[in-house]
Amino acid sequence: MMGFNSGLDIGKSYYVATANPSPDHPALQGDSDADLVVVGGGCTGLSAALHAAERGLKVVLLEGGKIGWGASGRNGGQMIPGLRKGAKGLVKLYGPERAKALFDLAFEARGLVLDIIERHAIDCDLRLTGHLVGAVNGSDLKDLEEEAECLATVMKFPHAEILSAAEARGKVDTPYH
Repeated sequence: MMGFNSGLDIGKSYYVATANPSPDHPALQGDSDADLVVVGGGCTGLSAALHAAERGLKVVLLEGGKIGWGASGRNGGQMIPGLRKGAKGLVKLYGPERAKALFDLAFEARGLVLDIIERHAIDCDLRLTGHLVGAVNGSDLKDLEEEAECLATVMKFPHAEILSAAEARGKVDTPYH
């Protein structure tokens, strides 16, 4: 029987090779009472189950595969704040005010993940080292410069820097805040 993502050979991936061991979770047997049933043990389902349980609800989490597997187990989106569209794209689609609200929401999501890691002492080898986007040509560089300007002025995020290749190499081990 073919399993979820079985054709991707994820079992031999970097993510599996570097992950902490995952405990086994028993299958649900018989009847169970719950205030909330969460279907899906990815990032969103786990967060919903955790937050409901922290508020005193009895939660049953149902997952057909492994907890945190699939895209959730390899997702850096929560730690690299942003959305599919960059700041310029968000402003173009939604205007500056709404774009800023969406940008702030991405940072709020990142903060939530950092809080969960800290509160539960999750050993996940977290490193906040920044995010690098490279320009291949002059047009790419111009786009990145405009994006950095939009981040600074509209999103009130002055931390984006345009660096030469040599400057970028020097920043590789510098922590990002």
